[in-house]
Amino acid sequence: MSLYFHAKATFTLFLLTMSIQSLYGDSNVTYFAPTHPDACSEKKAVEVPIAIAEPKAAEVPPPPPAPMIPKESDSDNDGVVDSKDQCPDTPKGYKVDTKGCPSSVTLHLNFASNSSTLPASAEAEIATLTTFMEENPAATMSIIGHTDSTGSRAKNQTLSENRAKALGSRLMQNSIASDRIKMSGKGSSEPVVSNKTPKGRAENRRIEILIR
Repeated sequence: MSLYFHAKATFTLFLLTMSIQSLYGDSNVTYFAPTHPDACSEKKAVEVPIAIAEPKAAEVPPPPPAPMIPKESDSDNDGVVDSKDQCPDTPKGYKVDTKGCPSSVTLHLNFASNSSTLPASAEAEIATLTTFMEENPAATMSIIGHTDSTGSRAKNQTLSENRAKALGSRLMQNSIASDRIKMSGKGSSEPVVSNKTPKGRAENRRIEILIR
């Protein structure tokens, strides 16, 4: 009996298979059991990493160069440009005002100690001062003599006045009008450096000139 039923089941399965093949018209169709790996309707996708390039920052062009501004000249090197200098050719070493006109100058004429005689080494500075006064006829000056601390206060006061007069007299000899020159002395009351050394005392024996 079992053999009979087995043969009948096999024949029935054969007939069922043939019916399916005729239904779909494809005798080459291969049918797999649901557990077969290829029977899955969807295969799992394989994830492939994709490198995403970062956006490149836009290049900023360099700023344009600053315009070149021509530097104004200062022919006499007094600190005031020529276009604003009302007193060109200021002698070297002379302090000037905002208009470029000399306002003062200090002359270290190397006076000997306790002397008001103008030394020969002062001739070049005296010539420069004379030329300036000739080229600027409206200018006037105040000549102020100074001494070091050697000697008494009264003696130094007289000595400083004599030093101012010595320079004033020389300028008048050089044809500078006397009404353009004032002379005075301040003794040893206004030293510019210490009187403790010979060099310091030599610097304090000087003449200051205020120009107007």
